[in-house]
Amino acid sequence: MDKHERSALSIFWGDEGAALIATPKFEAREMSHSQKLVLRGDNSVAFRTVVEACTGTPLPHNENDLAGDDPCCMVIGKDEWLISSANRQALDRELAATLQNTHSTVFDVRSAWVILELSGNNVRSLLARGCEQDLHRAKFPPGRFIRANVIGIPVFLYHQVEANKIDLYVDRSLAMDLWLWLRDTAKEMTI
Repeated sequence: MDKHERSALSIFWGDEGAALIATPKFEAREMSHSQKLVLRGDNSVAFRTVVEACTGTPLPHNENDLAGDDPCCMVIGKDEWLISSANRQALDRELAATLQNTHSTVFDVRSAWVILELSGNNVRSLLARGCEQDLHRAKFPPGRFIRANVIGIPVFLYHQVEANKIDLYVDRSLAMDLWLWLRDTAKEMTI
């Protein structure tokens, strides 16, 4: 990765790559190589069909819904989706080529967003220390996506289908503050 493309958390990178916080019951890992896109389009049936043919994932209709695993598509506004993929690094170019004759835009936002994957038995209790949103499994089940504030920082939370895994999507400019809070709170919880 070129120096100008480095993550907002690159000062925490070790020999093996992306930033990592590890305790016996909690782990936070930066997903530094994920493709992150914002897609805007007219939300017509034709537009949705073209996007699904390219990505293999249907676009969700409602806020807080998501579709797919990789790529994962989330509604973030009217006729606007956040698409994340760990395995399809050229997805932005694929979508742009596929949608070239439609009224739509595709933005590569890798440098604007940081994705943190939280895992372990203490994920919900750790987040509860800084988030007023109800993260109980009944309110935030696997496969769901919500907007929340963690220590006043706006984030998108995605509860992975795997047990005890939650992804946080955070603006690059706020990622360091969130990372330091996660690190310090995880340490407090192990004392």
